[in-house]
Amino acid sequence: MPILAKGVVTAEDAVLAVENGCAGIIVSNHGARQLDGVVSTIDALEEVVNAVQGKVPVFVDSGVRRGTDIVKALALGAKACLVSRVIRTTSATVIGWKPGLR
Repeated sequence: MPILAKGVVTAEDAVLAVENGCAGIIVSNHGARQLDGVVSTIDALEEVVNAVQGKVPVFVDSGVRRGTDIVKALALGAKACLVSRVIRTTSATVIGWKPGLR
């Protein structure tokens, strides 16, 4: 089973993940909820992409709010962006869900 390392925001961690057999890397700061002052994913992305030297795909999670964020991530070397908040909101609107409805 392929393993993706999530939460990677430094070149050092990216290299360790590749050396230890990870099939891919997810650059994520977990929505920046864990630590004050954590680096943004878009700022960490280029460093991680350069560190893995194309050996594994790099994905971005966290900080993706609009289409331009996806374009920026792809331009910096991400293979794809993982989104949930945008999808939840869009899907909910399409099916007629109203905020606050349980």
